[in-house]
Amino acid sequence: MLDIATGSRLWSRETSANAPLSPPAVADSSVLVASPDSLRCLGLADGDKKWNEKLPAELRGQVRPLLALSGERAFMVQREYMRPGRLCSVDLETRTIDWKREVGRPFTILSRGGVVCLRGQQIVAYEAASGDRRWSRRAEGCSPLTTSNGVLHFVDSAGDGRLVGVEMASGRTAWEIDGVRSCDAFIRSNGIGYVKTRGGTLHAFRLDSSPKL
Repeated sequence: MLDIATGSRLWSRETSANAPLSPPAVADSSVLVASPDSLRCLGLADGDKKWNEKLPAELRGQVRPLLALSGERAFMVQREYMRPGRLCSVDLETRTIDWKREVGRPFTILSRGGVVCLRGQQIVAYEAASGDRRWSRRAEGCSPLTTSNGVLHFVDSAGDGRLVGVEMASGRTAWEIDGVRSCDAFIRSNGIGYVKTRGGTLHAFRLDSSPKL
Protein backbone atom coordinates (compact mmCIF):
# COMPACT_ATOMS: atom_id res chain seq x y z
CA MET A 1 0.00 0.00 0.00
CA LEU A 2 1.43 3.36 -1.08
CA ASP A 3 0.65 6.94 -0.11
CA ILE A 4 -0.83 8.44 -3.28
CA ALA A 5 0.51 11.91 -2.48
CA THR A 6 4.16 10.95 -1.90
CA GLY A 7 4.55 7.39 -3.21
CA SER A 8 5.98 6.28 0.12
CA ARG A 9 5.21 2.75 1.29
CA LEU A 10 2.67 2.53 4.11
CA TRP A 11 2.78 -1.24 4.55
CA SER A 12 3.48 -4.48 2.72
CA ARG A 13 2.60 -8.09 3.54
CA GLU A 14 3.66 -11.40 2.05
CA THR A 15 0.50 -13.44 1.69
CA SER A 16 1.82 -16.32 -0.39
CA ALA A 17 5.42 -17.41 -0.85
CA ASN A 18 4.94 -19.37 -4.08
CA ALA A 19 1.36 -19.17 -5.36
CA PRO A 20 0.45 -16.54 -7.99
CA LEU A 21 -1.93 -13.92 -6.62
CA SER A 22 -4.79 -12.05 -8.23
CA PRO A 23 -4.67 -8.25 -8.40
CA PRO A 24 -5.93 -6.85 -5.09
CA ALA A 25 -9.47 -5.55 -4.71
CA VAL A 26 -10.63 -3.04 -2.10
CA ALA A 27 -13.96 -3.22 -0.25
CA ASP A 28 -14.64 -0.67 2.50
CA SER A 29 -11.85 -1.16 5.08
CA SER A 30 -10.49 -4.39 3.60
CA VAL A 31 -8.20 -5.56 0.82
CA LEU A 32 -8.94 -8.93 -0.73
CA VAL A 33 -6.64 -11.08 -2.83
CA ALA A 34 -7.13 -14.57 -4.27
CA SER A 35 -4.60 -17.37 -4.71
CA PRO A 36 -5.22 -20.66 -6.55
CA ASP A 37 -6.49 -22.29 -3.36
CA SER A 38 -7.87 -19.55 -1.10
CA LEU A 39 -9.31 -16.06 -0.66
CA ARG A 40 -7.53 -13.74 1.78
CA CYS A 41 -8.72 -10.55 3.49
CA LEU A 42 -6.36 -7.92 4.95
CA GLY A 43 -7.07 -4.71 6.82
CA LEU A 44 -6.81 -1.70 4.53
CA ALA A 45 -5.23 0.56 7.17
CA ASP A 46 -2.46 -1.77 8.38
CA GLY A 47 -2.36 -4.87 6.16
CA ASP A 48 -3.05 -7.19 9.10
CA LYS A 49 -4.75 -10.47 8.19
CA LYS A 50 -8.49 -10.56 8.89
CA TRP A 51 -9.23 -14.02 7.51
CA ASN A 52 -8.07 -16.66 5.04
CA GLU A 53 -10.74 -18.87 3.49
CA LYS A 54 -9.64 -22.10 1.83
CA LEU A 55 -11.53 -22.97 -1.34
CA PRO A 56 -13.13 -26.37 -1.97
CA ALA A 57 -11.05 -28.69 -4.13
CA GLU A 58 -13.27 -28.27 -7.21
CA LEU A 59 -12.66 -24.50 -7.18
CA ARG A 60 -8.87 -24.54 -6.95
CA GLY A 61 -6.68 -23.57 -9.88
CA GLN A 62 -3.10 -23.60 -11.13
CA VAL A 63 -2.44 -20.11 -12.49
CA ARG A 64 -3.15 -16.54 -11.41
CA PRO A 65 -6.84 -16.16 -10.45
CA LEU A 66 -9.11 -13.28 -11.45
CA LEU A 67 -10.94 -11.33 -8.74
CA ALA A 68 -13.64 -8.64 -8.69
CA LEU A 69 -15.82 -7.22 -5.91
CA SER A 70 -19.34 -5.82 -6.05
CA GLY A 71 -21.55 -5.16 -3.06
CA GLU A 72 -21.14 -7.91 -0.47
CA ARG A 73 -19.82 -10.45 -2.96
CA ALA A 74 -16.45 -11.46 -4.38
CA PHE A 75 -16.33 -13.02 -7.84
CA MET A 76 -13.38 -15.29 -8.64
CA VAL A 77 -12.26 -17.16 -11.71
CA GLN A 78 -9.91 -20.03 -10.97
CA ARG A 79 -7.91 -21.09 -14.01
CA GLU A 80 -5.82 -24.05 -15.12
CA TYR A 81 -3.50 -24.57 -18.06
CA MET A 82 -5.39 -25.21 -21.32
CA ARG A 83 -8.69 -25.94 -19.56
CA PRO A 84 -11.91 -23.99 -18.96
CA GLY A 85 -12.03 -21.77 -15.90
CA ARG A 86 -14.47 -21.85 -12.99
CA LEU A 87 -16.34 -18.73 -11.92
CA CYS A 88 -17.79 -18.55 -8.42
CA SER A 89 -19.53 -16.02 -6.19
CA VAL A 90 -18.46 -15.74 -2.53
CA ASP A 91 -20.61 -14.11 0.15
CA LEU A 92 -18.11 -11.95 2.03
CA GLU A 93 -20.13 -11.96 5.25
CA THR A 94 -20.58 -15.72 5.58
CA ARG A 95 -17.62 -16.69 3.33
CA THR A 96 -19.74 -19.30 1.58
CA ILE A 97 -20.00 -20.09 -2.13
CA ASP A 98 -23.32 -18.77 -3.50
CA TRP A 99 -22.94 -20.30 -6.95
CA LYS A 100 -20.34 -21.63 -9.36
CA ARG A 101 -20.17 -22.37 -13.07
CA GLU A 102 -17.71 -23.40 -15.76
CA VAL A 103 -16.57 -20.59 -18.04
CA GLY A 104 -14.09 -20.30 -20.91
CA ARG A 105 -10.53 -19.04 -20.49
CA PRO A 106 -11.02 -15.37 -19.59
CA PHE A 107 -8.15 -12.98 -18.93
CA THR A 108 -10.07 -10.14 -17.25
CA ILE A 109 -13.13 -9.71 -15.03
CA LEU A 110 -15.32 -6.77 -14.00
CA SER A 111 -18.45 -6.52 -11.87
CA ARG A 112 -20.86 -3.60 -11.42
CA GLY A 113 -24.58 -3.10 -10.86
CA GLY A 114 -25.54 -6.74 -10.50
CA VAL A 115 -23.59 -7.92 -13.57
CA VAL A 116 -20.32 -9.88 -13.81
CA CYS A 117 -18.44 -9.59 -17.13
CA LEU A 118 -15.61 -11.83 -18.33
CA ARG A 119 -13.46 -11.35 -21.41
CA GLY A 120 -11.71 -14.16 -23.23
CA GLN A 121 -12.44 -15.24 -26.79
CA GLN A 122 -15.73 -13.45 -26.26
CA ILE A 123 -17.24 -11.12 -23.68
CA VAL A 124 -19.85 -12.81 -21.50
CA ALA A 125 -22.08 -11.17 -18.87
CA TYR A 126 -23.62 -13.10 -15.97
CA GLU A 127 -26.22 -12.25 -13.34
CA ALA A 128 -24.31 -11.50 -10.14
CA ALA A 129 -27.06 -12.93 -7.94
CA SER A 130 -27.49 -16.27 -9.71
CA GLY A 131 -24.67 -16.81 -12.19
CA ASP A 132 -27.16 -17.08 -15.07
CA ARG A 133 -25.82 -16.01 -18.44
CA ARG A 134 -27.24 -12.63 -19.47
CA TRP A 135 -25.57 -11.82 -22.83
CA SER A 136 -22.43 -12.40 -24.86
CA ARG A 137 -20.65 -10.92 -27.89
CA ARG A 138 -17.49 -11.77 -29.77
CA ALA A 139 -14.62 -9.29 -29.58
CA GLU A 140 -11.01 -9.86 -30.59
CA GLY A 141 -8.08 -8.36 -28.72
CA CYS A 142 -6.48 -8.06 -25.32
CA SER A 143 -7.68 -4.84 -23.65
CA PRO A 144 -9.15 -5.09 -20.13
CA LEU A 145 -12.76 -4.20 -19.39
CA THR A 146 -13.63 -0.86 -17.81
CA THR A 147 -16.96 0.81 -17.11
CA SER A 148 -18.64 4.13 -16.40
CA ASN A 149 -22.31 5.12 -16.09
CA GLY A 150 -23.54 1.60 -16.79
CA VAL A 151 -21.52 1.27 -20.03
CA LEU A 152 -18.83 -1.39 -20.51
CA HIS A 153 -15.75 -0.28 -22.49
CA PHE A 154 -13.27 -2.39 -24.46
CA VAL A 155 -11.24 -2.41 -27.68
CA ASP A 156 -12.23 -4.85 -30.43
CA SER A 157 -9.10 -5.38 -32.53
CA ALA A 158 -10.82 -7.10 -35.46
CA GLY A 159 -10.06 -5.45 -38.79
CA ASP A 160 -8.89 -1.86 -38.32
CA GLY A 161 -9.98 -1.99 -34.67
CA ARG A 162 -12.56 0.01 -32.78
CA LEU A 163 -13.27 1.27 -29.29
CA VAL A 164 -16.67 0.01 -28.14
CA GLY A 165 -19.11 0.92 -25.39
CA VAL A 166 -21.97 -1.49 -24.63
CA GLU A 167 -24.75 -1.32 -22.04
CA MET A 168 -23.82 -3.68 -19.22
CA ALA A 169 -27.44 -4.57 -18.52
CA SER A 170 -28.35 -5.60 -22.07
CA GLY A 171 -25.18 -5.93 -24.15
CA ARG A 172 -26.53 -3.43 -26.70
CA THR A 173 -23.98 -1.19 -28.40
CA ALA A 174 -24.01 2.33 -26.94
CA TRP A 175 -21.27 3.80 -29.17
CA GLU A 176 -18.23 2.92 -31.28
CA ILE A 177 -15.07 4.75 -32.40
CA ASP A 178 -13.34 3.22 -35.43
CA GLY A 179 -9.62 2.89 -36.00
CA VAL A 180 -8.51 2.08 -32.43
CA ARG A 181 -6.25 -0.89 -31.65
CA SER A 182 -4.92 -1.26 -28.11
CA CYS A 183 -4.22 -3.71 -25.29
CA ASP A 184 -4.52 -0.92 -22.70
CA ALA A 185 -7.54 0.13 -20.65
CA PHE A 186 -9.95 2.81 -21.82
CA ILE A 187 -10.47 5.34 -19.00
CA ARG A 188 -13.34 7.85 -18.96
CA SER A 189 -13.33 10.97 -16.78
CA ASN A 190 -15.44 14.16 -16.94
CA GLY A 191 -16.80 13.45 -20.39
CA ILE A 192 -13.42 12.61 -21.94
CA GLY A 193 -12.11 9.12 -22.70
CA TYR A 194 -8.42 8.19 -22.80
CA VAL A 195 -6.67 5.21 -24.36
CA LYS A 196 -3.06 4.45 -25.33
CA THR A 197 -2.86 2.73 -28.70
CA ARG A 198 -0.32 0.14 -29.85
CA GLY A 199 1.80 2.83 -31.48
CA GLY A 200 2.44 4.38 -28.06
CA THR A 201 0.18 7.42 -28.58
CA LEU A 202 -2.26 8.55 -25.91
CA HIS A 203 -5.60 9.55 -27.48
CA ALA A 204 -8.31 11.63 -25.82
CA PHE A 205 -11.90 11.50 -27.11
CA ARG A 206 -14.63 13.93 -26.13
CA LEU A 207 -17.74 11.86 -25.51
CA ASP A 208 -21.29 13.16 -25.82
CA SER A 209 -23.92 12.25 -23.27
CA SER A 210 -26.13 10.73 -25.99
CA PRO A 211 -25.76 7.03 -26.92
CA LYS A 212 -24.07 7.92 -30.24
CA LEU A 213 -20.81 9.77 -30.84
